[in-house]
Amino acid sequence: MAMRRDSNDPKPAGGFADASGSESYFDQAAATWDDNPSRVELAASVAKAMGQDVPLRADMQIMDFGCGTGLITYHLAPQVASVTAADVSAEMLAALRRKAEASGMTHVQPLLL
Repeated sequence: MAMRRDSNDPKPAGGFADASGSESYFDQAAATWDDNPSRVELAASVAKAMGQDVPLRADMQIMDFGCGTGLITYHLAPQVASVTAADVSAEMLAALRRKAEASGMTHVQPLLL
């Protein structure tokens, strides 16, 4: 299926930036990323499903690859020993870092890719 794209739109029609501009798009979107209730609810549902399929334990070290602002990390981190939260967007990781610090999640380590 072909996707139409407006030449003024920085993102493809599917809603995600192409590989050449993804860091810039996500850096710009980071400040308001968690303001979308549907996105927050979806992340909570995904984290719950993950926990049902993979029993998490307090001695586990896990990675959230493409973590963004940590919407899924936030739900998984209390259940494990540590989370490496990796992303290509420095601003997404900055938002995650602020949330982790505010929640006392000292075992979440952001990793810029």
